[in-house]
Amino acid sequence: MTALDTRRLVAVSVARAYLTIVAQKRVIEAAVRARETDRAHYAYAHQRYGGGVGNRIDEVRAEQQVQSDEANVQQQYVALGRDREALGVLVGVGGPLDAEEPNLQAPSDPAQAMKDAEHRSDVVAADVRMRAAQHAIHDNWTDYSPYLSGTFMPFYSTPATVTYPTTGWEAQLLLTVPFYDAGLRYGQQKQRDVNRDEAQAELEATVRQARSDVRTAFEEVKRADAALSSSRRAADLAHTGLELANASYRAGASTDIEVIDAERTARDAETAVAVAEDGARQARLDLVAATGRFP
Repeated sequence: MTALDTRRLVAVSVARAYLTIVAQKRVIEAAVRARETDRAHYAYAHQRYGGGVGNRIDEVRAEQQVQSDEANVQQQYVALGRDREALGVLVGVGGPLDAEEPNLQAPSDPAQAMKDAEHRSDVVAADVRMRAAQHAIHDNWTDYSPYLSGTFMPFYSTPATVTYPTTGWEAQLLLTVPFYDAGLRYGQQKQRDVNRDEAQAELEATVRQARSDVRTAFEEVKRADAALSSSRRAADLAHTGLELANASYRAGASTDIEVIDAERTARDAETAVAVAEDGARQARLDLVAATGRFP
């Protein structure tokens, strides 16, 4: 049962590495969109400057933003490569592994989730250890009971003698009745009682932890979904602000500083959405793992 629980922990670690790749790909998508938006702004600024309408500083600022975006995209791809290699190491293959958007079906009934958590592999392992300790106490009587041991030994001897033939066998039965052992059996009995009490305490603590994990995971899912909703709303507003800034700049009512600031805000908002999505996925993984439904 401990081996099964270890497999569960390894599977959860693999799942987290898998979700990290999914989140990193979303971050890259946001970074690429930001780069393309800034490229369009640079192309417009360059066109204005070439036509004698704009100025050099607007063009330089726009190009600087494009180069910063390009550096960010490359850094995010490096992080993605590392995440893929990490997943490959955890799975035990000789190379990187990719990941796609998973379908995590988290439980919605807290009462049923609590019952499922009581059958989680770590809870079952703790229960088995406790019952094994109780079984050892139940067998205390064997330390006080007589026991019979037997031996059988064939032999071959050359040369033979008058009292010892060439071949033969010997069999022996030995009955042992323990009378005095200087307190060894009583000490062993006390040690088994302590082991049973420790196993019982461990089982109770494991059950409490499992239930706590379920409650925490439900709260985590609730808060993560709320954060994701707010992040998406913020990203929509940031994109609206970027569109307004571009329209104002093209109309000559503002400078490119406002546009660049809006572009950075939109990129940060998109990245925040990717992070919030990862938080929601991780929260559902925590809930599924807390109830023992994963793997």
